[in-house]
Parts: sequence; structure tokens; C-alpha cells
Amino acid sequence: MGDAPFLVSSAFPFLDIDGEKIKFFPKPLMEPERHELETAKKLRKVRYVEETIFKKWVQKGEGVISTNMSKYQLNDRMLFLKDHDVDFKFDASTVPRNTINRVTNASENIFYSSGVSMKGLGLFFLVRFMEDNYKEILEGSMRYLEDRGFGGDISIGKGQFTHEVSDEDITLAMGKNFVTLSRYIPTSEEIQAMGDEMWYELGSKRGRGSDGILRKKVKFFQEGSTFRTLEREIYGQVAESAAEAVEYGLAYPVGFD
Repeated sequence: MGDAPFLVSSAFPFLDIDGEKIKFFPKPLMEPERHELETAKKLRKVRYVEETIFKKWVQKGEGVISTNMSKYQLNDRMLFLKDHDVDFKFDASTVPRNTINRVTNASENIFYSSGVSMKGLGLFFLVRFMEDNYKEILEGSMRYLEDRGFGGDISIGKGQFTHEVSDEDITLAMGKNFVTLSRYIPTSEEIQAMGDEMWYELGSKRGRGSDGILRKKVKFFQEGSTFRTLEREIYGQVAESAAEAVEYGLAYPVGFD
């Protein structure tokens, strides 16, 4: 992969508690450690962890979390400090839909669509700029999406949002390893260089174009997967899934030893 003007993380949840945004990141996938049965069960259920927990986890290992589980609470697969008094819900839902015959005004073709509903939560993502002149372009794109909406069913009011921009990043210096905060599609050269020094979960995506034709299935490493650091700034590649469609696969690396 050549130079990239910026890197983008996946979107993760945050809680807004009295004006303070508590950000969550994917559970780091690292070499597993031995735990008591109940602790192991809880850790398997975790999908996202509060930022302070995430930093401890990647810097000091899973053990520093597992031996202090009494400090944390687990709710909707999100692990966070017990002193947060929160009320939130994160659900996948299936909604019945139908089409309207524009001539007879009759309801036809009942079908179902799926989506995610959130209460007391928001989403955020990180952008790491290598070329500052792209900041204005990206901010303009976000304003456009805010007006238009994003995702499916925007014609019926879904995908509406408001956004804020802040100048911050998760500050962990690059070390011997890194955890990716985005889906990662490595090159064959990167896989060979890393060898067996990786802990990961695999995912795949097969989209469908506006013409209804299925696109090529693309496989990737999931967010939270960890790898050995190589001497490069950019990891991964953008994979073509159709003639005019691609899947983003550049890692958003956060380093640790």
C-alpha cells in the first residue's frame, strides 16, 4: 500500500454523562490468560471497553483487568467503571415495511428491514491525518451527510444525525505490537512479515450494489485484533469488491509493548 492522506477508524459507542463523553473501544484480542470460570465467562461476553480500561488492557495485559473485575460493570457487552450511573440501550431490530402502489394507493409487497436502535448512546470515529489539507474536505463531507443522512432508508428519515469535531486521538506510543481500531485487510507481504505473532478474529462482508447484484465477498481482521509492528506507517489495503466499489482495509494502529 502506498501513501494515504489519512486513516479512519471504525465507529464505536460513547456515553454522554453530564456533558462528558465516555468513549468505548473494541476489546483487545491478545494472548489469552487463565482465569476463574466466572471471570472467563464475563470476559468472553465483552465487545467494547471504556477508554481507560482499553489503555490498561493493551499496556499491562488482560490480567490487570481480570483480577480487578469488581471495579467494573458489564452492560450490553460494554465494560466500564462501576462509578458511572448510566441508562442506555443498544439493540438490533427488525421492522416490517411495505411499498405503496402509486396508482391504486394500495399497500403491497410487505418485507422486513433490519437496523440498530440506541438510547443514551452516540457513535464516534477517529481520523488520523497525514496531510492536513484533507481536514477541510472531510469536514465538508460530514456536513453533507448530516444534511442528507447516511446508510439505507434515508428517504423515510433514517440515518439522521448531528456531529461534532474535536482535536484528539488515543495517545499510546507505537511499541512492538499494535491493535487495530479499524477493519484490516493486510497485504500478503505484511502477513509473511508478521508470521505467527498475531491474535485476531476474522470477519467478512458481501455487499449488494444498487442494481441488486451481489459484490465479491471480502475478508478482513476484526477491530481489536493485534499484530507485530513492522517498520511502516500504513498497514493494509483497499480491496475491490465490484467494478466501482471497494472495501476499506487500512489498519488504524494503536501501539503497545
